[in-house]
Amino acid sequence: MIKYIFMGAIIAVVVGYAIFTIVRSAKIRRGGITADAVVSRIEESGSVDSEGGYDVKYTYYVTYTSTDGQTVEAVLDHVYTRTEVGDRIRIKYLPEKPNYAVVVK
Repeated sequence: MIKYIFMGAIIAVVVGYAIFTIVRSAKIRRGGITADAVVSRIEESGSVDSEGGYDVKYTYYVTYTSTDGQTVEAVLDHVYTRTEVGDRIRIKYLPEKPNYAVVVK
């Protein structure tokens, strides 16, 4: 019984985070400010999945200048193309939460 409660709690957290991320990305796409950015770093993390395989996740960071002249490093939501450190890309961000950005397609 405790096992099922624990599994349910984990699923609820994962689903909640997924919904939060989707809503944040949509809000940035609708009302965000466009800026030119440079990919500043890429972090790789991984874990062993339930079948013994290795899942790799990449977190992409960009640096850009905000409208108030500040240099900001932000985490990118969903990078769909091959991207390397030093690449120039166009992003959108929210001034009230400048540390998260989405790629403009």
